[in-house]
Amino acid sequence: MTSRLAAMTSAFVLASMATMAPGFGRLDLGAQSTAAEKRFEVASVKPALSIDERLLAAREGGPPPTVFDMRTMPGGRFIATRVTLQMLLTYAFDVKTYQLEGGPNWMTTDYVDITAVGDANATPADVTAMVKTLLVDRFKLRAHAATREAPVHVLTIARSDGRLGPDLKRTTPECEQLLEARKNGSAPATASRTIEFQATTPTCGGGRMVTTPTGGFRAVFGGTEVARLISLISGAVEGPVIDRTGLSGLIDYSLEYTPDRPIARSPTTQNNNDTPPPPLATALQQQLGLKLEKQSGPLPIIVIESAEHPTPD
Repeated sequence: MTSRLAAMTSAFVLASMATMAPGFGRLDLGAQSTAAEKRFEVASVKPALSIDERLLAAREGGPPPTVFDMRTMPGGRFIATRVTLQMLLTYAFDVKTYQLEGGPNWMTTDYVDITAVGDANATPADVTAMVKTLLVDRFKLRAHAATREAPVHVLTIARSDGRLGPDLKRTTPECEQLLEARKNGSAPATASRTIEFQATTPTCGGGRMVTTPTGGFRAVFGGTEVARLISLISGAVEGPVIDRTGLSGLIDYSLEYTPDRPIARSPTTQNNNDTPPPPLATALQQQLGLKLEKQSGPLPIIVIESAEHPTPD
């Protein structure tokens, strides 16, 4: 009875966290209770080579010196090259680094390579669950979900009448139909595009994120989800962003702003005297018609109680 009550309480807490913070993925620590259900059939975890060692191996005919790579592949495969425990946690639990609390110092400095294979019919969600199990089995991870009162950014529509800015539009039905056709294979995939500094018009299914000659940053996307814009803003402010715009479906937008941290400029643009774009909050309001405000609110986190270095195999 006690264990059942604990499980019900844990489920309630996790569901409540997802409701309180709609901008975040649901935290799921289920790997600790369902480890036997989702597990890789074969998993190799080894200390990663240093960059110099990878360069030397590449010169001798080895694989290219990948600095970082982590992906789910068809056939229930998972490959991670030169990743830390922190990277694995953010991947497995769909959180940002600021949603991790505690843990050993080495979780951000020690790198590993992982090659794992599960059931050939495993879905991406199955593979994610297997990664959670691997963290419990190989890294001896012990963790729990919690919430903390923390500074958050809230994104809303600036105008009371709901009108959007000049550079934010709903994706056209024609573009939505084209994207759906690409998904089911009845239309050709998007052709490769050249990144151009001056490109400001979204294309259906296209996306560009570039620095500008004035030291600003430009993001141009067509036929993209609102969540992608939220993620971009979250990265820019280095903190959580809660979406309260009420926007849904696909959007097209062009956003140009000057980041808080200066961007290194090339010698050819250092003497550019053009007026730089506005700060992020101003750009969001002027260009997209969105208002970004700093508030205090509940932040879902994962508290890492303990973890160990995995035994190489």
